[in-house]
Amino acid sequence: MKINIKNINLHESESKIIKDSSYVPFWKKEISLKKPFPNKRKAAMYAELAIMVENGVDILASINLLYKEEKSPREKQFFFSAKERLVYGDTLSAIIKDTFSPYEYYSIKMGEESGKLAEVFKILAHFYDRKVKQNRQLIGAITYPVIVLITAMLAVWFMLAFIVPLFSDVFTRFGSDLPVITKKLLDVSKFLDNYSSLILISIITVIFIIYRYRKTLFFRKYSGLLALKIPFIRDFVKKIYTDRLFQALSLLVKANMPLVRSIELSGKMIGFYPLEQIMNRIYQGLLVGEHLHKLMEQENFFDSKLTILVKVGEEVNQLGNMFEKLQQQLSDEVEHQASQMGSIVEPFLIIIVGGLVGTILIAMYLPMFQLGGSMMG
Repeated sequence: MKINIKNINLHESESKIIKDSSYVPFWKKEISLKKPFPNKRKAAMYAELAIMVENGVDILASINLLYKEEKSPREKQFFFSAKERLVYGDTLSAIIKDTFSPYEYYSIKMGEESGKLAEVFKILAHFYDRKVKQNRQLIGAITYPVIVLITAMLAVWFMLAFIVPLFSDVFTRFGSDLPVITKKLLDVSKFLDNYSSLILISIITVIFIIYRYRKTLFFRKYSGLLALKIPFIRDFVKKIYTDRLFQALSLLVKANMPLVRSIELSGKMIGFYPLEQIMNRIYQGLLVGEHLHKLMEQENFFDSKLTILVKVGEEVNQLGNMFEKLQQQLSDEVEHQASQMGSIVEPFLIIIVGGLVGTILIAMYLPMFQLGGSMMG
């Protein structure tokens, strides 16, 4: 979205908004979104708000410009309702409280109270921009291996379901006993022929269930615990969510929010159940006077290097700066590890695919070799 600050009316009157043809009194309308703003849209929105507020545009005019430029009907309705409530005296933090995350609500509230709203918008834009990049890195790292694996599985299924049965009639004419590997391959082919529809329906059902219940507590809990038990991705997942945690803590602590409150809020907006539970335990420990680094040492989620540096930050009263430096370091590590994942997984996939295809070919052609040998004998 291009922002033309010169064309913005810095003091849009209440009457102009009320004359809008789609006007509905704010007390009859609730600001609600069936689905939250996507992270990519949030990053763009906060970046645009930062530019406008930093250049002297008041928040009402800024929201009104976003409303005029928005194309999505759902988000356009949100901006319209927001500018209505701003006209009647509500603050932006109060408007987004029930729609956006607690992290955003308290960050914007602090910006309003301290007069540093533009700075808060910049930090939020950077936070969601990093979150989008991390998601892209993760998707990019697993996309190629997943595509190769699915292609291999389809190729193997095609061979077992269509190619192997063609050889089955030939095998039965040999008269001699078939090799064990060929018998097993024929058994698998018959199984797929009899139950292929059931297997396909089961796969679709499982995918639907995962998509439908992915945000439930049960699914979030056990999928998170499973991710932390898989050796290959465990450390990568830890770094991703620790990076997000330290970025949130850096913003909150540097904005002079008490550490206890910062820990509580950051734990709510991480979106990873195991870390949410860890942050809740740390929060409870801080309430009774424990030191942050000691509480982190008790959790297997954080490595010793991080806890030592957090201890240093506590001792010199520079936790905000320490969180920021640790976040930058983790961000670089995540980016590097994501770029390496594809090159690490690729050889293993080639070996697996080659092994499966090779086994099928051997099982199909071995009886022919045996028959040829017996005929020559």
